[in-house]
Amino acid sequence: MSGNHWDKDIIFQYPRNTFTSTEGDVQMPILYCNDSIMMALFRVDFDKAQALVADQGLQAVRIFGGKALVAM
Repeated sequence: MSGNHWDKDIIFQYPRNTFTSTEGDVQMPILYCNDSIMMALFRVDFDKAQALVADQGLQAVRIFGGKALVAM
C-alpha cells in the first residue's frame, strides 16, 4: 500500500505482522483499499431455498430462526 493516498487513512494504520504461507509472505491482517461491491442479504424460507439448490447437489444451511440466508 506504500505510495498511495490510503497510507494516511486512520483505518489503514492498524499494526500488521508477516505470516509465511505456502505461497510466500503475507501481511496480516489483509487490508482492502477498494471493496467496490454491493451486497444484499435476505433471510428466506429454508425449505424453499433448499428446493432451489437441491438439483445442483447443494445444501442450504439453517441460520437463526430456522431460515436460510441468501446473498445477492
